[in-house]
Amino acid sequence: MRTDIRNLVFKGYPTILSWNRLEGRPRKTSFSRSLKAEVRDPLWMLSRQWQLGEFKGNDAGSPVFSKVKMHTTKLTRYKSRKGQVVPFEKNVPLEAKVEKEQIGDTYQLSIEIARYWFKLLKKSGLTGYRDPYIQAYPFVMPSYEKYQHDVYAHKQVWQSLQALSNRYMDGYAFIRHLLAGNNAGASISVASGDEPLLDEAAQKLIKWYKQQYYQPQEQESQTWEPSQLEYQFACSAPQNGSQQVVLKAEQYYSGHLDWYSFMIDDTSDGLHEDSSVNIDDDVEQTVVLSHLPSPLEFGGMPATRWWEMEDARTDFGAVDANTTDIAKLLLVEFGLIYANDWFVVPFDLPEGTLASVEGLRITDSFGRNFWIEAAGKGAENDWERWNMYNLDKVSETGRADTRLFIPPAIGKLMESPPLEKINLIRDEMANMVWGIENRLRLATGDSVAGVEAARETREHIRKFITPPTSPDEEDESEAAIQYKIQTTVPENWIPFIPVKVNGSNREIQLRRAAMLRTLEGDSDTPKIEPRTKLLREGLNEGERYHIYEEEVPRAGAIVRRSFQRARWHNGRVYTWIGRKKTTGKGEGASGLSFDIIKPIKE
Repeated sequence: MRTDIRNLVFKGYPTILSWNRLEGRPRKTSFSRSLKAEVRDPLWMLSRQWQLGEFKGNDAGSPVFSKVKMHTTKLTRYKSRKGQVVPFEKNVPLEAKVEKEQIGDTYQLSIEIARYWFKLLKKSGLTGYRDPYIQAYPFVMPSYEKYQHDVYAHKQVWQSLQALSNRYMDGYAFIRHLLAGNNAGASISVASGDEPLLDEAAQKLIKWYKQQYYQPQEQESQTWEPSQLEYQFACSAPQNGSQQVVLKAEQYYSGHLDWYSFMIDDTSDGLHEDSSVNIDDDVEQTVVLSHLPSPLEFGGMPATRWWEMEDARTDFGAVDANTTDIAKLLLVEFGLIYANDWFVVPFDLPEGTLASVEGLRITDSFGRNFWIEAAGKGAENDWERWNMYNLDKVSETGRADTRLFIPPAIGKLMESPPLEKINLIRDEMANMVWGIENRLRLATGDSVAGVEAARETREHIRKFITPPTSPDEEDESEAAIQYKIQTTVPENWIPFIPVKVNGSNREIQLRRAAMLRTLEGDSDTPKIEPRTKLLREGLNEGERYHIYEEEVPRAGAIVRRSFQRARWHNGRVYTWIGRKKTTGKGEGASGLSFDIIKPIKE
């Protein structure tokens, strides 16, 4: 090292300026030793830490060993909205279990079943029964009538049915026959010795059909609540031996189940309606495991090692936050200041498990032991209590429940384009809600636009109406105005009118109503019925359909019905039909008005 001292005099003023300049004199061309930042005296480092007060901190030690005590229990019972208590199916995704519904009778499904049945007959050497099955379960072309618009109003429907009529087998009718417990040869003449072969092939057909489409049993209750446009169900798991903890999901409509879809129903003592549900001995367990804590790492966290550069893909310093962005500022503060204060203690939990951390023992680098319990153990209704990934309680009283629930839900699934889609909008001018059938499913199984189907239906009915003949003489009336009772709306617009709830003066519900089909020259004025399964709730049974008013906000609501397909961890593929509700796109106007007077020229 070299030190230079210089004296300077400026314009006769005696001034002494002195400084030291330190500069390195490397004697080698290699920088490897200089970059090592070697410490010659570790005691000096400890002395500096003592001078700066680092040893006075309560968190100066680092965790080196941990033991965690966990109490786990698994789901054992399941109950749909109005169904019976059944054993919980461990090998079925919970979304498929909850959302499944009947596939429905379509030409595509009937042909698919019939083709597979004929393949089974060919493998069994029973090809001679092909024509008898076509005659026993035929496609029938209905008579050409005014109100057979489900078939004749749409070109692709009646052309498909005409090609299949008396030429191919209705496989859906046959599979319904088998699922009812009947024999495969009950509707045809079977030669002696062939009946066992037919029954064996029928069992293969039923097995294939159930693997292709996951559907509920005939007597199984649905979980979809049509008045609230959401799924409702409950599960339970044993606790403390004879007791149960009930997990209730009453607002599931997003298409993906997770822990936030459930609430702990502490007002119920369990699901006890079916005593045949057995509980395994290993369902409820208490486990103690030992771990070596590892530091938590995330993108953009400050590096703690010497000369290590941070990843620039996540830059907390580039976050643009205003003084009112409290959540953003807290996130940046956590990422920059407390990044190296978090450690991970792994604990693997299978799906369908409800787990609680009874305690965690930490041994730090100074040999001290600490007993740590779960955070957020305050009162349930304490607004200052904060925790993450914990379930709410129905009663909102007592101590908070800090257990963690891992539902047997699907991570990723495939979803088809909507088979049916309705848009519930508010029409303030007409003082009602409209259920617009944007997409509906035809008898072939294809999905078409609702306005297109409505136009084709109207044109089909118009063919059976004789237009009124105009008088020979011109109308000599000099009236300048004309009176019109009401305007019309498209046939895919289904009205919901507000009605009072019995026993209440203020609460109202939305009841499904109907518009009359009025065509010039037509003496019949039938009611226009909805064609989607989403809006036909209870229509075939003659029941009224109500929707709670709060389920249709000012922005409206959109409900879709589509195919879902997913592969579970056991390798099996599940295909089912599910429903999903999302927020609408705002209010609308139908233009419906009554008692109108217009000039004749218009």
